[in-house]
Amino acid sequence: MENRACTATSHPHGKIVELVIGIPLPLELAQWPQCCMTCIYRIPKNLREVNKETFIPKLVSIGPFHHRREDLREMEMHKLRYLRDFCYRTGKSQKDLLKIIKYNEVKIGRCYSETFAHNSKEFVNMILLDGIFIIELFLRKLEKEKDTYFVNHGWQLVFNMT
Repeated sequence: MENRACTATSHPHGKIVELVIGIPLPLELAQWPQCCMTCIYRIPKNLREVNKETFIPKLVSIGPFHHRREDLREMEMHKLRYLRDFCYRTGKSQKDLLKIIKYNEVKIGRCYSETFAHNSKEFVNMILLDGIFIIELFLRKLEKEKDTYFVNHGWQLVFNMT
């Protein structure tokens, strides 16, 4: 494996100090071991048990861990509305977006620390709706657009976006 040299120079008390740090070049993504591709984990059980309510979604499910929870189904309609608005905003069709996710499905799946009982179509649709929901939510916040549904129902998102 090659190393890159990084040099920093300074002048403490008139002396030049040189620091060289060897940094390995990153491997191509295809060469990464599976453990390095995983970046989405379930909260460890011992941490969840400290305060169970802290780690249970109350408003929206993002990703496969809580995907089929009936008490969070209402938000799926809002995710569809956000998808419609995102497609209008970008001029992309749902079909275009699905093709991109389908092409990257295996890579996306490897990001999770465990496998799920979803079939391919369900997984791709879930990633589409959840991903676009997050992107559109941030775009609306950036544009200071009010979402009257969230305002009228007094819902506060888990994260503070002000």
